[in-house]
Amino acid sequence: MTQATPNFATLYDKTSVAQVLRMPERSLERLVRARRFPAPVRLGRNAYWHSNVVDSWLEATFAKQLAWDKNRKGLAPRA
Repeated sequence: MTQATPNFATLYDKTSVAQVLRMPERSLERLVRARRFPAPVRLGRNAYWHSNVVDSWLEATFAKQLAWDKNRKGLAPRA
């Protein structure tokens, strides 16, 4: 049986996650502390997030907005 090797190229450090989310690192730290964003996995002193976790959080965060946009497609444009 072969074991899948994780793709470490898809790991983000705190700076990278903050850049993806377009927010300061301190804001990211506050979201994690408030449990509004997933906590990182710590490897030694370093903290990492898998890109799938960041993508899933973004999808969940914008789900209402995306659903609203889909619902509006059937509406007539405002004059």
